[in-house]
Amino acid sequence: MLLTLKVLEEIQAARVDLVFRRWRKPTVKTGGRLRTAIGELAIGAVEVVDPAAITDAEARRAGFADGDQLRAELFRQRPATATRGRTAQPTEASLIYRVEVMFAGADSRLAMRESLLGDDELAGLVARLQRIDERSALGPWTARVLGLIATWPARRAPELAEMEGRETIAFKTDVRKLKELGLTESLRIGYRLSPRGEQVLASVRAIATRREDRAPIDALRALCMGLPEVVERLSHGEPTFFIQGKKTFVMTVDDHHGDGNTGFWCAAPPGVQAEMVAENPDRFFVPPYVGGRGWLGVRFDDAGVDWIEMAEIVDQAYRCVAPKKLLARLDDTGRRYMVKAQGEEQVREASSSRMGLGE
Repeated sequence: MLLTLKVLEEIQAARVDLVFRRWRKPTVKTGGRLRTAIGELAIGAVEVVDPAAITDAEARRAGFADGDQLRAELFRQRPATATRGRTAQPTEASLIYRVEVMFAGADSRLAMRESLLGDDELAGLVARLQRIDERSALGPWTARVLGLIATWPARRAPELAEMEGRETIAFKTDVRKLKELGLTESLRIGYRLSPRGEQVLASVRAIATRREDRAPIDALRALCMGLPEVVERLSHGEPTFFIQGKKTFVMTVDDHHGDGNTGFWCAAPPGVQAEMVAENPDRFFVPPYVGGRGWLGVRFDDAGVDWIEMAEIVDQAYRCVAPKKLLARLDDTGRRYMVKAQGEEQVREASSSRMGLGE
């Protein structure tokens, strides 16, 4: 049940305690709670009523001058929109519901958003997100959407949904799941991460960058998702990484059409494909379809993956495709990679010389 800020303020001031709606079925229930922009509302009785029987006194309790004005609003023609819920779009069969409302206090999620978690609580919440991902037909999406909101705060939901390749209503439903956990906040336009959301995203990303005992695809995902405005979604059944949700720069492959290669295809600077395939044909190859455009095929080596080299390859793939404004952001922040090497943690700046762009 959507209420304007003006009506919500009247409810908070106890000047309005009734709401009338024309619904196919009620979207609130007796004894429930409704979270709103001003806090939580307690829902009293929810009853079907005859609109002709609504009294002037009841209309005034709903913020209208009299019953006639209220009935005119209830039966006012509204244009159908893609964002109106199925129960919110009235039909001839819709009934009039009388809903008792009362301001019940601040949104309980506000304190949750602002509070940071201890180690055990943080691990428990991260595990909960993993369970949400496991149950989703989309595959892992929670960290991806948190990252998208972190990159694009106050961006319109339809634009974020487009970056994800999803319908707006379904995308907003998933964001609400994160909001229920205190991880996101709704703005006048779009969303932003709460302090708790920032903490959880940092933890998820830290876990994703640990190389030991992890599948190569997870490590590759961490490299790609650490770049500005990258989103992941399935393409041809495999995880694929897009810049701003539009341009592909890395796509994973797993025995594509029985070719026996497990790894990824990626954009590469001119001449690099030929050089690296000639240098090490066991690890690099010319991929089908995109090989003619200079893309490079990379096999995951059973003996182990050189993640410093992989980071450089991914970095340069991104640079081949990303627009100039994103490259400026990349260079301003300084791309760095964390890897495990011989049991010791090392940090190394991305090198362009390995990819043939340096000296």
